[in-house]
Amino acid sequence: MQCTDEKHMLVSGLLLDWTCRSPMRMSLSEVRTAVGFMVWLSSAFHVGAAGVAALVGVRTKLESMCKSRRSNADSVTCVLSGAAAETLSFWSHRFPTWNKEAPIILGFTPVSTWQVLGQSDASTEWGCGGVMFDGTKLLGYAQQWSTADRRMAFVSVRESTGVLELLGSLAWFKHFGASCSGLRCQLEMDNAAAVHTLTKLFSSKPDMMNVARDVRDAMFEASACVRVVHVLGQFIAVADRLSHNLVEEARCLALAEFGVPLVMV
Repeated sequence: MQCTDEKHMLVSGLLLDWTCRSPMRMSLSEVRTAVGFMVWLSSAFHVGAAGVAALVGVRTKLESMCKSRRSNADSVTCVLSGAAAETLSFWSHRFPTWNKEAPIILGFTPVSTWQVLGQSDASTEWGCGGVMFDGTKLLGYAQQWSTADRRMAFVSVRESTGVLELLGSLAWFKHFGASCSGLRCQLEMDNAAAVHTLTKLFSSKPDMMNVARDVRDAMFEASACVRVVHVLGQFIAVADRLSHNLVEEARCLALAEFGVPLVMV
């Protein structure tokens, strides 16, 4: 996909205008424009697909208001918040610096499955771990939590497992994101809250949203079609062992599960 200089300049200006408003109040006609932009953009950047749904929800609300008030599309407005506002804020920073070219990736279909399989897990005791399997080789990592990681995950009186799981997924993309460029990537995790956050790319919980923003940036940099899937912990046993720094146990499980040796990176 390519973007002309004129279109790039126009959309960058619109995003700046919308997101600089305080509050972010937009009319129905502007939201329609934003939806069209997001549909176009998500054809190449699958990380933008979640934003389409959020903005469509706002458009539906405004269209209902427009019809009931018998008003025109420019006079019916609302203040954007939540996922819709997050989406526009993200692209207001990312779109202007885009080089105007991106590959269009065939997404997941009943006959188009993953090309790269990822598994990520996190533990409160030690750190996070994950693997990437491309059908021929299995790469893995084990990363201990830093003091900053634990401080970020601490909420109220304990550490949030959801935040730790999101930090684990961020580590996964930092290790393997570049290897997924232009491919369909399925990332499996055993924490439902983290999977929901990454699917919607939004959380009403500030601590989780702070990390989700970083993961979204990593997904954008990866330039891949990412599908995050919730699975039972027993199905990501290798990643689980790595999150406890049990590397030798992970190697034994990897050979039995994937049929190839685990190579640590």
